[in-house]
Amino acid sequence: MSAHILGIDPGRNKFGAALLDRFSKKIIYRRIIRFREFARDPSGAFSGLAVPLAETVREAAAAGCVESIALGDGTFSDDYRRILDSILKSDSAYSKISVFMVSEKGTTEEGRNIYRTENPPFFPFSLLPSSIIPVFAEVDDYAAAAIARRLATSDGG
Repeated sequence: MSAHILGIDPGRNKFGAALLDRFSKKIIYRRIIRFREFARDPSGAFSGLAVPLAETVREAAAAGCVESIALGDGTFSDDYRRILDSILKSDSAYSKISVFMVSEKGTTEEGRNIYRTENPPFFPFSLLPSSIIPVFAEVDDYAAAAIARRLATSDGG
């Protein structure tokens, strides 16, 4: 069974997730998950994020052998990290999964480039340089793939 990395691009009310084969760097699946606005209730608990994040980890683990989670170090990443640590501790099936913080700098543009590669433009736009063709789709999932690829090419993953 191949080793996989789950990339997560954190955000305030949505996050991108992508499961990547560690060796081929191929995207196995990708998702953009929306949830209720990220907030803390009066007790200090996180509202809106824990359930969709747990479902994403469960779905990724069911899809293959997840060895690492690459978490972008941007928006609310410390909160995502705490919730991920709690999720991983709650189930022995996740005991071998490690979480790594990965720099998010430039991953949106990398995500756009991955999107353009997987969704090449049609004629006549195919005649133009890809860098000048706008991407009108959300790319949080592709940014998550870029985050996972960074871990896969580093010594951590």
